[in-house]
This record gives sequence, structure tokens and C-alpha cells, in this order.
Amino acid sequence: MPRPNRELQPARPWREPPLDEAPAILPTVEILASTPSVAIAFVGARAYSNGLELQLEMHARRRDEDDKEWERIREAFFSRPGWLLSDAERVQALTIAVSVDGGADVMADALAHARGPVDAEPSGWSLSLTRLGGSGGPSSLQSAPGLWLWRLPPSQYLDLIIRWPALDITEGRAHVDISGIADLSRQSQQLWP
Repeated sequence: MPRPNRELQPARPWREPPLDEAPAILPTVEILASTPSVAIAFVGARAYSNGLELQLEMHARRRDEDDKEWERIREAFFSRPGWLLSDAERVQALTIAVSVDGGADVMADALAHARGPVDAEPSGWSLSLTRLGGSGGPSSLQSAPGLWLWRLPPSQYLDLIIRWPALDITEGRAHVDISGIADLSRQSQQLWP
């Protein structure tokens, strides 16, 4: 017996990039934070017609940590998304903020993910985590999350701010020139007519 068709979910442009567009690429590299064991870099953005997907790379390396300390680092590195954490865990978790033209933070904790109903269109800016996961082994860990900034910023620059107390990152910051982003976003291509 054939399965019934699933009902298609309506597009929520504030939660993810358009699925029917190929983005134009803004190449840049800025180190956000670096400790003896952990480094986080902003490695560019993907410009879509209605927003930016900011690309991060996160790396951890084992130096002289014993097994217990390496396990603590691994657990923090691959921690659950913010909305699943207890209040005590959330204080130590990765938080990310974006400030456009020096204004107020768009969202102080991208990993909290939902600050209201997922289906409700926000009245202002929105920042959502677009990629989870990573890999690693006994001596290194890697992850490359994306952050979807919805609405396309009309600005010349943005500040990307990161905090991760569990991994000894009190604050890391990058001042990113996005002055050509409007032109770049017009270069994104529709995948299907």
C-alpha cells in the first residue's frame, strides 16, 4: 500500500537560506578566538537574495590534557544545542552575536535557536544555526557550523562576537567588511526557474 504524501512545510526564510538558490561567496578569513587548545575562525559568507550564511570553522587540539580533561573539552565542543541545556550548562555554552553597523546584537545566543514560535516571522533581524555536527578523534576535533543572518544587512560592516566559557573563550570578535554584500547577493542564482 503506498504511503500518503507528506504535507510540505511552508518556507521559513528567517530560519534557513533559500533551498532553491546557489549563493555568491564572500571570501574572507578572520580569527575570532584562539587559546592553546581551541581556535575559532570566520571563513567567509554565502550571500543569498535575502540574507547571509556566515561560515565558521572550529578546531580543538589535544596538547598535554589527560583523558578526563580531553573528554571535558570534547563534551563542550560537541555540546547539545542551547535549547536543550540546563540553565547551569547554558552559562558555559557557546554563544554567538552579530552586531550590524555597531547597533544592538542581532541575537546573543544562536544556539538557543528558538526564542519564540518557529513559525512566527520575527519583526527584526534573526540569527539561526544552520549546520550542526563535526568530527574528531583522540587528538583533534573539527566543526564547521553556519549561521543564517536573515535579512540582508544594508550596512558596510558587521561584528561577529563569540563567547564560550566552557572552553576558556571569554570573548572573540571580528569586524567584517560587507560593503559589497548587496551587489554580491544579486549574483546568487536560482536553481530552478
